[in-house]
Parts: sequence; structure tokens; C-alpha cells
Amino acid sequence: AQPNRRLGNQMCLVASAYGFARLHNRSLLVGGNTSAYLVDPFPKVREVMAGSYIPQSVCKVWAAHFTYNETRLHSIPACNISIHGFFDSWKYFGHVQEEVRDLFQLTEQDVEYAYEYLTSLNADDGTTFVGMHIRHGDKASERVYSRGTRLPSTEYLYKAMDYFLQKYEKVHFVVCSDSIKWCKEELGNLTHKISFSEARRDVFKDLALLIQCNHTIITHGTLSWWAGFLAGGDVVYFDRPFANEVRVNESLKNHFLPHWVGFH
Repeated sequence: AQPNRRLGNQMCLVASAYGFARLHNRSLLVGGNTSAYLVDPFPKVREVMAGSYIPQSVCKVWAAHFTYNETRLHSIPACNISIHGFFDSWKYFGHVQEEVRDLFQLTEQDVEYAYEYLTSLNADDGTTFVGMHIRHGDKASERVYSRGTRLPSTEYLYKAMDYFLQKYEKVHFVVCSDSIKWCKEELGNLTHKISFSEARRDVFKDLALLIQCNHTIITHGTLSWWAGFLAGGDVVYFDRPFANEVRVNESLKNHFLPHWVGFH
């Protein structure tokens, strides 16, 4: 795997490369920025990778956003391969999902931080914690909107929260975001029990906090997706992430897990 992207996309590439390696009895190599970025917060990545040196002679395999090609997964060249692009379909590692969850266990320090944060909320016994990952800052621009990306509305967040309030008796929402100020403005006046993480500068602490929650509301981006996948409970997602219906259908089919619940 040779990515040079944001955290969630890098995790997708490593997970997919791991899926290829396990299916075809190959060795996993994680090179470049990804090796330096992921091996410290995810110690088990270092344990399973055979090295970080990528041979110069490789066959490159590409994937576009939200696409899945079964032939690409099952019929790879006999040579060394390196994967590029996005590979943000869970189907590339669907056969080893539990192993991937284990692969992305965070450090004890990050897990302890999340546990102490939730404990500090002094929630009632039997409280259900719902993590909310709201990506807003870099997506709230005319440029992004003009390219066809649709940002989840506040109405979507209300619907998603209502889903859990109706399903569980005691709910406490925990919000992690790249724009906590915006989240407080939009959600701070609600009567629900809600807390806002201030750990935005440490994305791994936010991720640990979301994983420690029982369930997840996700918005946009692969980091949101990973928060829901790794938490392992109920996941509500925004099911109209693009203006283009073809891209919407691709994302519904290949990106979001079938048992997750979509709203818009």
C-alpha cells in the first residue's frame, strides 16, 4: 500500500491491502507516509506488515471512489502489486472484517483517554453512548458543493439522533468534529444529553472516543466510516452524499454496510 492521503483513506488502503494479502497468501508491505503515520497509533499494523520497503518493480492496481471490482480482488497479477487510489469499499476486506477491526486497535493511552472521558461525564447507569462524527469544516465551501458533494444538513443530524432516542431509553451523544464551534451552534441548544470533544487536534483521541461509544452517527468521509465500523454497534449514515444519483447508488452498494441505517 502506498497512499499519501488523509487518515481514513490511508486506513482503507491498508485494510484493502491486508484483504488482498490474506486472500492470496501474500506479504503485506506498508510504505511511504502511511508506514510512518499508522504504525505508532495502530501497533498491530507494525506486527502484521512484512516491511515498509516497496519494490520498484510492481504491478499497480487502482480503484476509484466507492467502486468495487470482484475480479480485481480475486484475480491479481502474479507479480508484486501495489494498490493506489481509494479502495473505500469494505468488500475488499469483507472476508477478514474481524481481523481488520483487530488490526486497527489504538494504543492503550488513547483507549484510556476515551474511557476516562466517558467516565467523567457521570452518566447514569445503563446509559447508551452514541458517538457523532461530524465532518464540516473543509466540506462547507462552494467549491466542494459545486463538485457534487452534499453536506449532511442539521435536519439529518436531528433525524439520526431521534433514531437512537426512540430506540434506547437513556442516550448521551458525544460529538467529535473538525468544527466543534459549528456543532455547538447547531446542537448546543438541544435538551438531549450531549457533550462536545475538544480533542480535534489529536484525531486519534477523537477516534478512540468514538470507538468506545456503543453506537455511531456518521456524516461524510472515510474517517467517519471507520468510526462506525470499529465501534461495531448501530450505525446511522447520510445516504445522499452526492448530487449525482449514480455516485449515490455506488456508495450505497459498495461503501456502507448493508445493515447500517441511512437517512437524509
